[in-house]
Amino acid sequence: MVELVLAMTQFGVQTRVPAFPLVTHSPYFSCWLMGDHLNRNWAKHWSGNTQAISGYIKIDGKAYRFCGNGGRAEELPQIGTELTATTSTFKFSKDGIAFDINFVSPLLPKNLEVSTRPTSYLNTSTKSTDGKTHEVSLYMDFTAEWCVGNESQPVIASRSKLGDLEALSFRSADQPTLKRTGDQITIDWGSFWAAGSKDEGWSSTISAHNTSRSAFVNGVSLDEDDLRFPRAANDDYPVLAFQTKFSVGDSSEDRNLMIAYDEDYAIEYFKRPLRPYWNRNEIGMGALLKKANAERDSIFKACDKFDKELAEKLAAISPEYKTIGLLAYRQCIAGHGFVQDLNGDTLGFSKENTSNGCIGTVDVLFPAAPYYLYFDPEMLKAQLIPLLDYGSSSRWKFDFAPHDLGQYPKANGQVYGGGERTEENQMPVEESANLLILTLAYQRATGDKSFALKYAGTLKKWANYLERKGFDPENQLCTDDFAGHLAHNTNLSLKAIIALRAFGELSGDQKFTKLAEQWAKDWVKVADDGDHFRLTFDRANTWSLKYNLLWDELLGFGLFPRAVVDKELNYYIKVQNQYGVPLDSRVAYTKTDWLMWAAALGDQKQFDALTKPVTKWLLETPSRVPFTDWYETKTGETRGMYARTVIGGVFARLLRDSHRLR
Repeated sequence: MVELVLAMTQFGVQTRVPAFPLVTHSPYFSCWLMGDHLNRNWAKHWSGNTQAISGYIKIDGKAYRFCGNGGRAEELPQIGTELTATTSTFKFSKDGIAFDINFVSPLLPKNLEVSTRPTSYLNTSTKSTDGKTHEVSLYMDFTAEWCVGNESQPVIASRSKLGDLEALSFRSADQPTLKRTGDQITIDWGSFWAAGSKDEGWSSTISAHNTSRSAFVNGVSLDEDDLRFPRAANDDYPVLAFQTKFSVGDSSEDRNLMIAYDEDYAIEYFKRPLRPYWNRNEIGMGALLKKANAERDSIFKACDKFDKELAEKLAAISPEYKTIGLLAYRQCIAGHGFVQDLNGDTLGFSKENTSNGCIGTVDVLFPAAPYYLYFDPEMLKAQLIPLLDYGSSSRWKFDFAPHDLGQYPKANGQVYGGGERTEENQMPVEESANLLILTLAYQRATGDKSFALKYAGTLKKWANYLERKGFDPENQLCTDDFAGHLAHNTNLSLKAIIALRAFGELSGDQKFTKLAEQWAKDWVKVADDGDHFRLTFDRANTWSLKYNLLWDELLGFGLFPRAVVDKELNYYIKVQNQYGVPLDSRVAYTKTDWLMWAAALGDQKQFDALTKPVTKWLLETPSRVPFTDWYETKTGETRGMYARTVIGGVFARLLRDSHRLR
């Protein structure tokens, strides 16, 4: 085993990761650096579409580029990076100056009011390192690529005065609100905003990218906005540009910009367009930017406090776990949209990024659940409500649970497999068991028994289905649908057994509790394959990650003896490749979320043995994409699913150690 030495700070880690989160708020407002150097790559949406940010600094009159790949000046030498839960920092040094830029997305737990604001801070810190005073000028711009689905779409630019803030915005000319659905797409309605305070010396202009950047580098003043609109986003690439200048000595000089996105309407929920949660009372983007600016210092302090606390908890388990958890944190939130329904309920909707674009997918919610249950169970409830309401409605005619609510951003009914029409390619055991387990988990985490009572009839219907079909599942899909249909799936059987035990507690019906206990004993006998347990009941010399055992541990059921867990984990350690344990004996790829679930079942020695290869993969993978949950354990290459909320599963160990569901 290769021993990894990771550079640690009090708050974060200084290391190479596949992609750095920059702006992380929703499936549409999620921008990453897919490389190591901020000034050698354009920032990109998780889908791969460029969303350019350009940055230049002048030190005593000489210009350098610190952000973007736009040429015109030599690179400011980047000397380091740091990753915390809420912030990505890029460090530079040149000509007696130390310069940092921090991309802050304040996704604070149990603070939906702040964490759902689609506003990121770009904070810069500059100080002298040679004891001399230096004259510094800063420049940053943002292209109209942020607000279109493709670069040929026409855009309109606007300027607003918001007290001390200079605020500029782009929006598409056509505004096809909530019209586009799909997977790897960017938004083309609503408006992108950038703002800076005149108190910090910021001035602004709307201009063509070449004109604006060259003017700053060459010391030319631009006195008027370019008003040639509407025009295509790639027609001389118009930018929202900001610049400021100041003197700097030994004391640090901070300057701040904000960027934000107003989706106008975020989700269509059974034909009802709903505004994003932050704008549920229609305060508008102007008021939000002023509030976000006024609260900046307190938000930074709250982020620092949370970053420190989370880093310490992760590091207390292992340095590798600290790296994994800090990289995963912002991605978990950035795959969601939150709204408020007409009755006042807070609703949350995940998007299946890079896997089909479905909205509110049950088997995306399930692997991410450790994140919600550890940081904020109300986020879990917000996602359960629309699924349980839909599954209880006359629209859903089957006696098992639905798979999804539609395709993002339209939650108008299931589109996966047979949809609402047929049982073709459904996941009946998978999704029914998932929702039973998660309903009890929410109840355990909060003590709220009234929530499950509202859906008692529906939950019982699904439990009855599992009683008929759960122990030895027929040929059907499970959450690992990319691996195809599978009959007699032992891991799916585990899930059904645990779900029946969960329903026994929810309903108080001991029949289901006793049935689960008997099935667990039968499972151990029928699935046994010597030094491990089988992939399917009928195939000897096979194996799979039995990640579903996690819920027996989290909920304290004790259905399966510890010897079962140890036998499985010790076998995984024997068969793992350099980058981790494959999903099962048929393949060399793994699922990061499931692997981290399995590791969370182990003692410290087992946990370390299973997680060190995952961190080694993060440091070495050739795939420069946001945190992937599906990769090859021999080569480290992604198989194509990344930027997904399921990565919240890596927090299973924190949830286990907290005993919050006991």
